[in-house]
Amino acid sequence: MNQIKAVVWGAALVLLALIGGTGWLLYERIESTVAPKDTATKDDIKRVELKTKQLDQEVNDVKSELKAYIEQNDKKVAALSERVGKSEKEIGDLQGEVSTLKSEMKQVKEKGEANAASIKDLQDQIAEKEKRIADLEKERDKTKQELQSLQKDIDEIKKALGLKSPN
Repeated sequence: MNQIKAVVWGAALVLLALIGGTGWLLYERIESTVAPKDTATKDDIKRVELKTKQLDQEVNDVKSELKAYIEQNDKKVAALSERVGKSEKEIGDLQGEVSTLKSEMKQVKEKGEANAASIKDLQDQIAEKEKRIADLEKERDKTKQELQSLQKDIDEIKKALGLKSPN
């Protein structure tokens, strides 16, 4: 009976081995038709490594270019910031000058208005003085005429009296 058990167990093992082997063959067949093989050859690996090195070099080149570009832009930003600072200082200075000039202009305007009033007063005084001068000149001329007339009368009286004429 032990022999029968051994034969049954042996047959069972052979049957299981056949089933397992058949299952594996079916799995491989299905796998090869459904999914492509992901196997790489040495040439594929070398080609990928070479492409990776090229891409790494390109990345390093781009990084170097970007670093140089950033350095240039940092210098430009610094220069522009300096120019902005100078411009802001100059703007502040000019605003101060404008404020000062506006103040001076206001003072001059006020003085000008005061001077305009003074000028008006002086012009009025000048007009009065010129009128007075004109009046005095008329009076002088009238007095000269009277003086000449009187002198003429005196000369005639002296002549009539026989006195010596001053002429």
